[in-house]
Amino acid sequence: MKTKNTKTLIALLAGLTCLGRALAQDHHEVDRAHRWEFFLLGQYWTAEDNTIPNVTLPQDPISIIPKATADINFKFEGEFMYGFGFAYNFNDHLATRFEFTFGNPKYELEWNNSKITGRAWVTTGKWNLEYNLLKRPLTPFVSAGIGYSYIDTGIPSGPPEYWVWWDYYWGPIVTVTQPTVTEWSFNYNAAAGLRWDISDTAVVRLAVTGNWIQMDSNAGTENTIETTLSYSWKW
Repeated sequence: MKTKNTKTLIALLAGLTCLGRALAQDHHEVDRAHRWEFFLLGQYWTAEDNTIPNVTLPQDPISIIPKATADINFKFEGEFMYGFGFAYNFNDHLATRFEFTFGNPKYELEWNNSKITGRAWVTTGKWNLEYNLLKRPLTPFVSAGIGYSYIDTGIPSGPPEYWVWWDYYWGPIVTVTQPTVTEWSFNYNAAAGLRWDISDTAVVRLAVTGNWIQMDSNAGTENTIETTLSYSWKW
């Protein structure tokens, strides 16, 4: 699975770079230097299957053996994400970008012949440096950076927590929150794609990004691939 995803990423990056070189025939130069951008994006997100080895957990109450040890195998389905971000162009080639995405991919967990399925809440943030190869409206670019990933599985991690507070009109109010299994992770990424400055104030951008997520658990490194289309307002 990892080899397949890596080959797919390399093929997509090579294709985007070759396409950019083939299409960049317009010799008209654009002005990007010292300008800000705000963008909205749509993204198709995929993650490789992974395993957390030798996890000991309690079994169901009717089991004779109270605990068992087995590998946790988990996988996510591909998901369409959405997001926004900001960018600043230091000059006509070099820029920095801040990007945030959100989504609810389906997942499947298997442990000791038991299976859990559901939807996770996933949000990511990136800070990248980006280099546009050409000072033309249509240019290939390369990018690399660091960021974070947050995953909330929705699986309860403890008993419900009750909160009681007083409302002047309604009187005592009771609310309930449920702690769940979550994970914050550091990641780093590399990307390549095409940028098209369609006017002095509008930009369309297509990128393919590979992410390497450093999981806090024994799962090690989780790899994800993102194909992102964004529209930017430049000023």
